Amino acid sequence: MSVHFFTNPDNISQSEDQRYGPLSTSQYRTTSLFTIAADNDAYAVTNGYILLFDNLYDTIADELVNVIIKTVEPYPSDITPKVGYYIYRGLKRSDYMVKVDDVYVLRDSTYAQTNNIDLLKYLYGNFTNLSIENLYYTGDNFFANVFIEKQNNKELYFITGGLKIGKFKFVDEIEYSPGFEVVLNQDPISINPNYEKTFDNKIVIDGFDGSYTAGNEPISITSKRECIHFFMDPVVFWALSYRTGVKYIDTLYDENTAADFHTKFIN
Repeated sequence: MSVHFFTNPDNISQSEDQRYGPLSTSQYRTTSLFTIAADNDAYAVTNGYILLFDNLYDTIADELVNVIIKTVEPYPSDITPKVGYYIYRGLKRSDYMVKVDDVYVLRDSTYAQTNNIDLLKYLYGNFTNLSIENLYYTGDNFFANVFIEKQNNKELYFITGGLKIGKFKFVDEIEYSPGFEVVLNQDPISINPNYEKTFDNKIVIDGFDGSYTAGNEPISITSKRECIHFFMDPVVFWALSYRTGVKYIDTLYDENTAADFHTKFIN
């Protein structure tokens, strides 16, 4: 099974301090941040169920959402555990919804057609009685539990891999970057109160001063540190897709186009 790259790789760049991984002895970033110069399309990596959450970045929270896709097929095939979720941080809210009398409502099908909003066009074309409550969650429950409850109640929308699900919004602020995250399918625990709503998730071990010797750290530190195993570096994820291939739009890059694959998705 091939997968789809999550955005246009030709329009993004990444600096050393935006990458997934350790930031210090007490902080570990699980979001792979990147830079864009304009709004950039976002694509579903695989088939799955989709939900939108708020993005609480500073003064422009009303302009952003985070999108989470829950997978329905085991992937990659040659590792355990499998990927459970793909998280897109910082998509353009206005593509999906508009505020009416201080309440968000879905854009209608006419708007979706006129403005070429592929996700809404797909949903309006495949589901009847489209409901914002089944697409956009505003409560405080941890995202994995929300997916479980809504899936049990048949309150989720299924989408196909490669579908354009929105646009990463360009924000001209040095402190902000959009991000992408790969979460493994092993019942992740809520490591931050607003995990699904943040724009840049970090595992922070409060009180860690580096003075403990290996094997003698307090359990509060060792247990928090183990949370990194709920995530996968997106670069590793794309590399694991080398044989089955990664699609961008309709072009497949795989082991038969090795140089192009690495130039497009890894370098």
